[in-house]
Order: sequence, then C-alpha cells, then structure tokens
Amino acid sequence: MKLFVNSVKYVDFHWHKEVEIVYVLQGSIIMYLDQKQYTLHEDDVIVVNSMSVHKIERTNQDNVLLTLQFGPELLNTNAFIFCNSALNNDGDKLRLTSIKQNLAQMVWEINKKTKGYRSYTIGRLQTL
Repeated sequence: MKLFVNSVKYVDFHWHKEVEIVYVLQGSIIMYLDQKQYTLHEDDVIVVNSMSVHKIERTNQDNVLLTLQFGPELLNTNAFIFCNSALNNDGDKLRLTSIKQNLAQMVWEINKKTKGYRSYTIGRLQTL
C-alpha cells in the first residue's frame, strides 16, 4: 500500500496492477480513464481499477492530489469499483464523505506512526 501527496503536470497513458484512489485536495486535473475524459476539481475523488488504462494532465490550475495505491488482493475479490465524483451523482455524497474521512484518517495515522498504525491503516483500507 502506498499513500502519498503529489502534484501532477502530466502522466502519460499507463496501467498497473494496483487499485488507485485519487482525491483532489486543491486545483483540478483532467483524467482520461477507460476511454473517457473527466475534469476533477477540488474535493473530487475517482477510483482507477486494477489494469485500467489512464492518463492525468494538469489543467490551467496547480493541483495537489492525495493518492492511495494498493494491491487488488486486499479486496479479497475481483470487484470492479465504480467511484467518480466528477459525475455529480448526488446519491453518492454519503459514500464519498466516508471515503474522504477514511483517507484522512489513514494519512493521519501514517504520519503519526504510533504503535499499531500499520494494522489500523489496513483496517481503514478494508472499511473503504
């Protein structure tokens, strides 16, 4: 599992085994995912499933992203996760709030590095 904060100018089309959750903390990005283009703004979240081809570009704004990558084996299933707040589906607001809160708790615990933080963080991932 990798959890990091970064800024993106351009990441060309690629894929990887890991599932990736991208949370836009500041600014905006353009994400090309599964042959579609999405503009993600501050407070948007998107999930890139394992082996999904994707590309990220900076818009005319600077950006800060919180990115979580983890192996699909942690899901204990071959599930396809659909989560894209750029689609403005009001029915998903509660689920998105939960995702954001769990990501924030994971960052907090990883930075504190108190005893048992790894187990706690894996538990948060399972909650996601």
